[in-house]
Amino acid sequence: IYSWSEVVDALVKENIVTEQDGVYYITDMQKLMQYILEGKKWSDIGLTKLYGNINIASTDPVTSSPGATYYGLLLSIMSNGEVNSENIEKNLPALKNYYNKSGYMNNTPADLFERYLKTGMGGQPMIVDYEKSMIEFATTNKEEFDSIKEDIRILYPSPTIWNSHCLATFTENGEKLLEAFNDDEISQIAWSKYGFRTGITGGNYDVSEIGLGIPKTITSTVSSLKMDTYNRLIEYLGSND
Repeated sequence: IYSWSEVVDALVKENIVTEQDGVYYITDMQKLMQYILEGKKWSDIGLTKLYGNINIASTDPVTSSPGATYYGLLLSIMSNGEVNSENIEKNLPALKNYYNKSGYMNNTPADLFERYLKTGMGGQPMIVDYEKSMIEFATTNKEEFDSIKEDIRILYPSPTIWNSHCLATFTENGEKLLEAFNDDEISQIAWSKYGFRTGITGGNYDVSEIGLGIPKTITSTVSSLKMDTYNRLIEYLGSND
């Protein structure tokens, strides 16, 4: 979750965010979700510069895979890490309420991330996006990044969730591309320049030179939901009930 220094400082005071070894973790995601569901305002936590209710902007889970992944994480947190046929029906109404309070949603993470950078804390106090977005921005737009990096904060929900990207090959050239992705040197470039954790054995996931508190390892995670659970989640959020 991408945010800004003043917002994160306020969340630290609320005992929602904790800093550990230079990395910011949302260690009480349940409390933050409850603030959103209760309609607490930014001013209620001391952010008088910001108007409106506390919110975390995301892409639409009904039409966007990253948004669905995020809402799957929220559902897992609501279910204490174990979503089953009983608690999903119990928790979906609260998740739908959370969804309805989110307001306008972008359909692509690239558009949302661009709005975050362009409108700043006043326009987008907190957004959900892939970890890779900031690494790629920092390495490909160094001058722009340097001008705002002191104000940027990256928050890792605890727990968080992995999102995998699959590659299927059908031709000889496709097989060559797959071999390239499995190359240690190319995998290292995929991480250090573009932010893809490739799972290479002994890989160096240190991007501390960026200076934004990106951890070398991600340890606190929940399992991805089964496809039928995601389908139920998306169906429920997209309904008019």
